[in-house]
Amino acid sequence: MHAYEIPYLSIVDFSLADSINIVLDKRLGEKQENEYISYLKDHFHTDAVSEPMPLNNRGIKDYIKTYGLVMLIMVIGFFNFSFIYTSILEKRKKQIAIVRICGLSIIRGIVLNILEVLLLASVFFLLSTGIYRILLLYLMSMIGSIFVDSLSIFDGILLYGAYTFIIVAILMPVVIKYNKKQPYSIL
Repeated sequence: MHAYEIPYLSIVDFSLADSINIVLDKRLGEKQENEYISYLKDHFHTDAVSEPMPLNNRGIKDYIKTYGLVMLIMVIGFFNFSFIYTSILEKRKKQIAIVRICGLSIIRGIVLNILEVLLLASVFFLLSTGIYRILLLYLMSMIGSIFVDSLSIFDGILLYGAYTFIIVAILMPVVIKYNKKQPYSIL
């Protein structure tokens, strides 16, 4: 059995097809699903229209394992980012001390460093989202994959919020440590 992704309007003779799978952009509600199935049965004059199969427990467990692995990789990436930013702070500790001597408060120093982290993290997030949206989805369509991107703008904002929260939570102790040092101990 072969699967091809073609526009449904291009099918002229349905008698040659033994089955057709319809993939939607998002999951329908129960009422919409029932209306859609009755519409298909009425227009294709067949009783062989079947409902989508619900996720079984194994599918849910596989889903959780996959996203658990992705989250683990993200946390490793966050810690790598933390070590890189720590080395940046280590190289700039004399500059931080000089600015502190000139009157920068500890709180203001922490806020400046966290804003810098958020700016860097935002650039990386936008870059990776752009690569995903433009390059990866384009390549998937070129190889004939039927992968459908189901992330909405709200999902993207939610992911960005979680991403920035985790980065700030990981880097906050490092930033506080470097800003609480007394300037005379650094110089």
